[in-house]
Amino acid sequence: AKEAVFESIRRAKLGPRVIPAGVQILITTCGRFTPDVVHDILPARLEYDDEIYRALAGVKIESSIVAIIAFPTILDPSIGSMADFVSYDRSGFVRVGINIDHETWVGAPDEEKLDLYAANIEESIARIRRSTLPAKDRDALREVLASARIAARAALRPC
Repeated sequence: AKEAVFESIRRAKLGPRVIPAGVQILITTCGRFTPDVVHDILPARLEYDDEIYRALAGVKIESSIVAIIAFPTILDPSIGSMADFVSYDRSGFVRVGINIDHETWVGAPDEEKLDLYAANIEESIARIRRSTLPAKDRDALREVLASARIAARAALRPC
């Protein structure tokens, strides 16, 4: 069943083209952005997501979750808004959408945008109910996200 879910994520182009060996759970992002910020987020998002996939290899997870799809949302309030949400389905997907304040994002220096984005993904993990994501798994995923943030920050740092 997990392989079918991974394949559906690949087909939807939500995750890596090749899932690293040993990955038991995917954390992938599919943001919702207004046109004024979409280009701001791309470098940080791609680097951070790549680091997450690398860090997930070999992480042992006991939860039945197969994939967490985070929807970081940065919307110009003059265009529209969306409520935060968490949803669960029987195939092992958890979807979490959390807003990042548009004004905060637009006013942030480029080096802080990775931190805003990463904090949003970390908060997405925190909002998953404890009965679905046990403390041990939650801690393992927090470590993955922390190491991914450090690696992405180093990769994005100008020479």
